Amino acid sequence: MMKGFILILTLALSGIAFCQSDTPDGSASLILPDYESALIETSAIFTTTSSGPASCGASSTDDVFYEFTAVNPGVEFVLNSGQFDGVLDLWDAGLTSLECINTAAGIGEEQMWFTQLVPGDTYYLRIHSADGVSGTGDFNLEYRSLPTRELAANYQTTSIDGDPFRIFDFLRLSLIHI
Repeated sequence: MMKGFILILTLALSGIAFCQSDTPDGSASLILPDYESALIETSAIFTTTSSGPASCGASSTDDVFYEFTAVNPGVEFVLNSGQFDGVLDLWDAGLTSLECINTAAGIGEEQMWFTQLVPGDTYYLRIHSADGVSGTGDFNLEYRSLPTRELAANYQTTSIDGDPFRIFDFLRLSLIHI
């Protein structure tokens, strides 16, 4: 009987530990996967409180935060929701916004490539709606790390946030999202 109680208590506490948060201090953790593979987090904004002012020209302040430790200099986030116009806002450990993306007009996909992370440092990803949430605010967040690649002399490159990437790698990652 006692073992059953301990098992249920352990499961309940572990479920709480992986829930999303509406404040940076209680953020759910993301573990960034390798460059070649992406993970998907499915969650919802629900009726969270505001943790910061609206950003990227948005008017709504409902938000959730995810905390992660950089393993490479780059990261890619792709946000999809059929219930709100999403905003991706990347913060450093000092809670300063490093990059804010709100490019889709209305409901649509938001994609962020950021290539100036310091491996080992803590960062926060803030997800909020641009103009309010309908329904529960369900969303999918796809994420992966983007390591800097050494470039051979014969590779053509493109620039993302000022850092060079091989055009082949950029096209391959772009085609994943078509």
